[in-house]
Amino acid sequence: MAIVCSRAQRMSSFLTALTLFGLGPAFFMASPAGAAGDFTPMTTFNGVACASASQCIGVGDVASNVDLGAAAALNLVSGAESIGRSPQLIRSSGFLNGVSCPSRSACLAVGESPDGTSGIAVALNPSTAMVRRGQAPHIISSVIMAGVACASKEWCLAVGRDPSGSGVVAALSPATGAILRGQRVQTIPGTGGVGLEGVACPSASLCVAVGENSSRSAGVAVALDPATGAIRHGQGVHSVTHKGILVGIACPSTELCLSVGWGAGQPSVVVPIDPGTGTLAKGQRDRSVSARTGMLTAVSCPSVSLCLAVGNDAGDPSVGQAVPIDPTTASIVTHQGVQTLRGSGPFNAVVCRSTAQCLAAGSGGGSAGAATAVLDSATGRRPDG
Repeated sequence: MAIVCSRAQRMSSFLTALTLFGLGPAFFMASPAGAAGDFTPMTTFNGVACASASQCIGVGDVASNVDLGAAAALNLVSGAESIGRSPQLIRSSGFLNGVSCPSRSACLAVGESPDGTSGIAVALNPSTAMVRRGQAPHIISSVIMAGVACASKEWCLAVGRDPSGSGVVAALSPATGAILRGQRVQTIPGTGGVGLEGVACPSASLCVAVGENSSRSAGVAVALDPATGAIRHGQGVHSVTHKGILVGIACPSTELCLSVGWGAGQPSVVVPIDPGTGTLAKGQRDRSVSARTGMLTAVSCPSVSLCLAVGNDAGDPSVGQAVPIDPTTASIVTHQGVQTLRGSGPFNAVVCRSTAQCLAAGSGGGSAGAATAVLDSATGRRPDG
């Protein structure tokens, strides 16, 4: 059984949770897909972010005798590599799992070391996907970093887990990838299993992270201080759904975020969250999107009334899926539905820079390697489909 190695290894701690919720490793199967460009030698994209309206960057890995993190400069309009820019191998990293771009000149990627024992943070040039001049990957000891979001040009928060599975948060400099002076890695009590998998920052003073609780029975959210990574004063970890694990989050405003994941019976779960408290948005509830949707892994919101979630179905091999969601109610947008994008492999990431278009990224599977797809943000379909 062929497994998409980078995601399967990055989320090795998910296996217990998958068993708990009745899922199997077939979720990580990939199928051949047509890519918008040739991203050789990249195996998959795990994260994507945009530094401007035209320039984006995708991060992932190369599976070889020694796994290596990799990054590619992407054109948002076409999804292909930026002209004259080939994918870059990021030495000293094993997998790059997430990326955020707080400015036109800097992006911060996070992941793990080649031996899987430590976290990695590295500042990248979004125009070239190369390590920023004068910088090098920074080791974050004894943790694995799964996601990152930047609240400002001065600080970003990376989230992940420690060896016990507890969620961790690190406040990092986007210019260097180093832990901010005077700060340390924060362990978040009440989290466990997969730890913290996703994070978003709707303002310079507020971030919110999602993951799994310490008893491995619920998806959780927690409001964080972006300057320190600590739990926001007066707040705590909140179980916001018992339908599954939360792995992706986006915030269309300072008052609302939308998180996605998956759970029992293989439907995806979508949860509207109040970023100030980490609780369910007032008057709302978690929702199972569709029994046909195996796993939603990422979400991006081009407006306050629209988000696009992506992932893959429960097939063997799996096929990429996308679905437009109303962030206020966590319901599928009226007159829309889950789009199964034949010819695409699993989507691990998505970014929407406009209300017309989103860029999804993941793996084409087999020999196809890393792949991207340009999607209509309102429908989840390919523009020509």
